[in-house]
Formats: sequence, structure tokens, C-alpha cells
Amino acid sequence: MKLVKVNGGQSIAVYNPGQGKEIAQKLIKNGRVNFCVPADYSEGSDLEAIVLAIMNEIKAVSEMESYAD
Repeated sequence: MKLVKVNGGQSIAVYNPGQGKEIAQKLIKNGRVNFCVPADYSEGSDLEAIVLAIMNEIKAVSEMESYAD
């Protein structure tokens, strides 16, 4: 996860609700991940919102780069 983050990517730590949140938060504190959320893969979850935001960011950067050419 840190390798992804160091190279400009976004890392997401997911944890089982009710357990593991402390470990995921420690990953943020140690700079290994950008986000930690419960492992809820349903529509409308925090995880979905973060993934969609990351995808929108990638799209926006790509569109801006096309204007630089």
C-alpha cells in the first residue's frame, strides 16, 4: 500500500466492522494509506464514495493533461 501511495496513488484500508479499525487507523498515522473505512461494499457506502472520488480525480487530471499537449 505504501508503494502505491509513494508513487502518487491512493491507498484504502478496509476493516471488518467491529474489529480492526485501530489497525487501519494506525496505517493512516504511519503514512501507509490515505483512507480507512469499514469493509462495506454496498451501494452508497463510504468505500464507494471514496473509490468514486478517486476515479473522478484521475479523470480530471487526465482531462487537464490533454489541454497541455
